[in-house]
Amino acid sequence: MKRLGSSLPVALVLSSLLAATVALLEPAKSAVANWGEIGIGFAELFAKLAAPFAVALAAFAALAALLLLIAPRSALPLLLALYVSLWAQGSLFVWSYGSFDGSPIDWRALRSRGVLEIAFWCSAFALALARRDWLRARALRIALLVFALQLAALAGEIQRNWPYPSSRGAQPPPSGAAEAADPAAIRSANQYSSELNVIVLVLDSLQSDFFSEALRDPELAASIPRGFTYYRNAVSQYARTEHSLQSILTSLAVPDNVLLDRWRAEQRAATVPARLAEQGFDTVLTSFAQASYRDFGMWGYRRVLASSLTEARSAREAWREDVSNLFALGLFRLSPHFVKPLVYDRGVWRTPRLYPTRLAPWEDPRIQYETRVDLSTFDELIASAAIEDATPRLRFLHFYGAHRPYTVDARCAYAGSQEIRRDKVVAVTHCMLSRVFAYLGRLDALGIYDRSLIFVLADHGEAWVTLDPSAASPALPAPEAAGATATRGATTANGKAIERFWQGVPLFLAKPLGDQQPFRISDQPVALCDVPNSIFDEILLEADFGCESIFSARDPRPVPRLHYRYPSYPEWRALGLGPDQMTFEKFRVIGHSWRPESWQPLEAGAP
Repeated sequence: MKRLGSSLPVALVLSSLLAATVALLEPAKSAVANWGEIGIGFAELFAKLAAPFAVALAAFAALAALLLLIAPRSALPLLLALYVSLWAQGSLFVWSYGSFDGSPIDWRALRSRGVLEIAFWCSAFALALARRDWLRARALRIALLVFALQLAALAGEIQRNWPYPSSRGAQPPPSGAAEAADPAAIRSANQYSSELNVIVLVLDSLQSDFFSEALRDPELAASIPRGFTYYRNAVSQYARTEHSLQSILTSLAVPDNVLLDRWRAEQRAATVPARLAEQGFDTVLTSFAQASYRDFGMWGYRRVLASSLTEARSAREAWREDVSNLFALGLFRLSPHFVKPLVYDRGVWRTPRLYPTRLAPWEDPRIQYETRVDLSTFDELIASAAIEDATPRLRFLHFYGAHRPYTVDARCAYAGSQEIRRDKVVAVTHCMLSRVFAYLGRLDALGIYDRSLIFVLADHGEAWVTLDPSAASPALPAPEAAGATATRGATTANGKAIERFWQGVPLFLAKPLGDQQPFRISDQPVALCDVPNSIFDEILLEADFGCESIFSARDPRPVPRLHYRYPSYPEWRALGLGPDQMTFEKFRVIGHSWRPESWQPLEAGAP
């Protein structure tokens, strides 16, 4: 009993450190590594994790008490072995599993490392039993040393991932509850001018051929409002959202070897919203599905931060999804390889929601969160769109769109966890387009459709679903590129297949002011960077943006379209490069964007 009493304080310390690892430190590391993806502040995160920490502490304390009762000499070494194993799993055995967005995970590829992990765990517990007396005497010191390593690792993550390393002294935009949406700002996103509106809808990841294939449904094809042209020979400048958005707003391509955040901030006055604001436009830029999308804040315009306009909770309730996901991500990191599929697999977090989302009763909680947001937002846009006054307006609305993972069918009903397959993403595309067309029908009912210049775009395509030229209807024209490589699957200098960059073929729909013609298809070569000049050309304002106006009579396009691949953050680190040493992998697109022979890699250093 004396030994039990002397071990109890150390057991409680170990229980506290175990609970902190599971419920505080690992979620915090995940939050720091994903600053731009969450809408909750760092301090608030710890406050929201206090209750889960208390539950975890009670569970580990109960485990410690049980061990002290049944194996008092081995209790502290076993608790210490569990703590060290969890630390090693979350800090040393960290392998790249890809993006947690529905992308496939090849569990077999890291099976050998899983064996290594299990071997470490077994060795730790075997050592705890073999040297229990030695470890029991030193358990507290070893545990505190590991805890110090955990705090140092968290501090290092904060230093490496601070979101604005290139702007010394600059403050990041606020997050979490401090950013709760002003109801007036929410309403303003859905108020329109009686005289002139510029509306840009961006549907994330909606590849051009998905749209073409979805139109095989005659009901959907018949619902397309008048005046729209489908520019199927389109190219996005980038395959990533943050870069594509800036090309739509500025027409500019990011130069090589620049501090990206600083460069973006310098372009703030050159964006379409800034130029239109100078002309008396009321401008609103917003992302409904990604409430903390930092690029909007960097460009300095109003953001509608409610995660949805119609869900029963307010914007302040969005933390529930963030905290639940961060907690699940922490559990994933702390789990050995062979246990990880029980935490996450096929785009679905299999752990219970730490904080269940408070949903409106008509929403199915099994639908992917961002897809629910899109659907409920369109419901609100359709139900409450209103004319405010004659002040011209720009509405730039960014949706989650056809982004994976997929959980709805073509009729927007829950369809279960979906594999990354063409038929599944086409079904999601069908669902989202039906809501877009219903929203545009609401504008027509208000009498402002003909007074609105409207773009329906994607920022990029889907990396895991190959673009299919055979989906085009009518059939694509003969190749226009003279001397282009005719080999399907032509590769870049570093051996990456050209198909990877077909996600640079986004949806591109446009409707000019007052256009009464039926829906039509054009093979005019266009790019997302054409949007700024097209807007100013159509509303008769002078501008000096780059790229072309799609409404200009000039034809053919005088220069080839360019597509850039920006290196990922892990690639930065693997190459030992700083944020001002990034160069783009570049493609020149001459000919129809759906054809692999139209994509030609440019030599390094080419303009």
